[in-house]
Amino acid sequence: MYRSIRRYLLLSQRVRDRPLPRSRDSGFSLGLAVTGLVLGYCSGNSALAVSQKALQYCLVIHFACAGLMAIFLPVHIYMAALAPGEGPALCSMLTGLVPLKHVCEHNPLWYAELKQSGKMVQTDTNTR
Repeated sequence: MYRSIRRYLLLSQRVRDRPLPRSRDSGFSLGLAVTGLVLGYCSGNSALAVSQKALQYCLVIHFACAGLMAIFLPVHIYMAALAPGEGPALCSMLTGLVPLKHVCEHNPLWYAELKQSGKMVQTDTNTR
């Protein structure tokens, strides 16, 4: 097992200066957090004086965001961890290393951009 992890790390490419893509469901998370804070702190607190109508809207938005996240979260977990061929992507979240073969197969435009700009560091694969 240790040898396979070491080999994976040696065969991998370190990719630097790549901006992280913004998650599509981050808006739902933000909506859930904001409405949850409003409902938690303003409900029953006369000092903050939020109308019942505003609290009802927050409750509807809160449940809608929670429902959409309940749909997207299992799909997101499946696509990241359980889908065939996505194992290297899951390992890259932990190590920061992406195998060259995975980059070529899944992101050919990114591979061409990295190759052209010289931001890809090739490790020696024949060392033992």
